[in-house]
Amino acid sequence: MAGFGGLIGGMGGAVGDMFAASGDKMEAQGDYAAANSFGVAANIERQNVSIEQMSMDIQNSQLSRKISKSEGTMVAAEGKANVEGGSAGDLMRESVNEGSLAHMMVTTQGEIQKNAFKSQAAAYDASQAAANAAGNKADSAEKGAEFGAAFSLLGGIAGL
Repeated sequence: MAGFGGLIGGMGGAVGDMFAASGDKMEAQGDYAAANSFGVAANIERQNVSIEQMSMDIQNSQLSRKISKSEGTMVAAEGKANVEGGSAGDLMRESVNEGSLAHMMVTTQGEIQKNAFKSQAAAYDASQAAANAAGNKADSAEKGAEFGAAFSLLGGIAGL
């Protein structure tokens, strides 16, 4: 009768290991789903870099147009007043300098934002790699539990 108890014990161990394998499989699926989501998020952040570049280009074009209009207005005012140089020239130089500073601000802020997007994409890439590694670990645990179940069952049978 002791052999029958060994069989029951082996079967119990096998069932426990099969449930463990099933849990490991679900864990792996969750890890892989998370990895996929991190990959999607990283790709969105990379797209944001391109969008930010377009935004910078548009803002710089708008600034250039505004600066050109301002300079044209100054030239027209100089011509109308029939004056050159002096205060009018100083105002023109100041306008050009202000325009350059505005362009630098748009570009600098845009580059900062692009770097933030790149940094976030890299963080998502790292999270994706970690989730994939966790999924691989859970897959290995599932296989180990399946082998454990088979050996528990075989041990129970051999104990007969």
